[in-house]
Amino acid sequence: MTEPEHIDLIGLARDKSVEGRTRLGQIVGDLFFDTDTVLRDAERNIMFDILCQLIHDVEMKVR
Repeated sequence: MTEPEHIDLIGLARDKSVEGRTRLGQIVGDLFFDTDTVLRDAERNIMFDILCQLIHDVEMKVR
């Protein structure tokens, strides 16, 4: 992410739609893979857990 964005992450986390989950996954994924940001191992683990849960949620709704 090149510029900081003002995004309602809590609102997205509460949005259980496929679109909301997809958008939240995109944002967290961008943060996770951003090479300009240094994350501690604990932060990476939390983000990885969030991504796994989002993928699971979307997968279940798609089925």
